[in-house]
Amino acid sequence: SYTWDVTDKQVLSLTASGATTLTFSNVSSLPVGTDLGLIVTDAASASLTFAGTTLHAAQGAAPSLNGTAGETLLVGFRVIGSDVLAVVGSQTVTVVS
Repeated sequence: SYTWDVTDKQVLSLTASGATTLTFSNVSSLPVGTDLGLIVTDAASASLTFAGTTLHAAQGAAPSLNGTAGETLLVGFRVIGSDVLAVVGSQTVTVVS
């Protein structure tokens, strides 16, 4: 589990392993319109759950890992209200050699 204090840093990079929960902290302290970035690398068949704020995402589905070791999930968030984040983009990438 990870806690992301978004007033401390607006971009977070982490490595997920197993069932991983990311808890957002202090979102209500940021002004509406603030952008945040998340980079999650899957160590081995990880899953990702979000907590600590209201999250709005297209089709009501939060970004997720595919469970493939070595993949990287890139997610952009925007503060759209007090303690409310919207997913403004997400994609999963893998190393190409």
